[in-house]
Amino acid sequence: MKYQLETIPVWDAFEKQGECPLCDLQDASDASYVEASLGGAVVESDYRIESNEKGYCSRHLVKLYEHRPRLGLAYILHTHLAETTKVIDSAMKPLASSSKSGKGLFSRILSDGKDDGDSASPQSSSEKAIRKRTETCVLCEKTDTAMKRYIYTVFHLFKTDEEFRDIFCTSKGFCVPHLVDILDMGTKHLSGQSKTDFFTELTRLQSENFTRLGDELQWFTKKHDYRYKDEDWKTSRDALPRVINKLRGNTVPPDKNNNE
Repeated sequence: MKYQLETIPVWDAFEKQGECPLCDLQDASDASYVEASLGGAVVESDYRIESNEKGYCSRHLVKLYEHRPRLGLAYILHTHLAETTKVIDSAMKPLASSSKSGKGLFSRILSDGKDDGDSASPQSSSEKAIRKRTETCVLCEKTDTAMKRYIYTVFHLFKTDEEFRDIFCTSKGFCVPHLVDILDMGTKHLSGQSKTDFFTELTRLQSENFTRLGDELQWFTKKHDYRYKDEDWKTSRDALPRVINKLRGNTVPPDKNNNE
């Protein structure tokens, strides 16, 4: 089957019955790409050129840093730092020249009341060149590509596999960031009755599960009221991290024993 390589991890993620199966798929993709980045990719010239240019976001740097041993990350960041240094040095040289030839940015703000934001000004071009270094991530690009394939696979299975449709319709929905991705791709790739059926079920899922989480979180707060101290926690012990992850994607690990 054409989609077999993609359907296996999608099935596995939905069978976990977590708050967002796409978060589970994203975590698995991240782990795979981190492992590859600190393995053979360290000595691959094409990958090193790409990583030197694009770098890594803070989220992926944390994941790379947590990986052992850290020698591979040191190699990668050494050359990325050298490349970044060149960009910053080149971007800031015009600033030093302009400060000698006329009023600086601070003086203009005081005299004019605002910065004119001239796109041709040394400050603007320098800022853009340096800011660009913070807006790209090699691993984000790879994970985003994988996630688009997984979402498309969800659409495909929903349309063609009754068993998957059943597990989809009894799932706990998706986190807000992945819901946005699904809506974006769904409006582009779904049509006709399939589109109506999918969005009908998705709307129901999101509404029911956000209500469920709201009830769990409310019970969590009540359990801190002495009047309810002898009542059962039910499913609310880890409601707080699950709500955080539902709102922002996997951010904190659920801890069923933490009720402080």
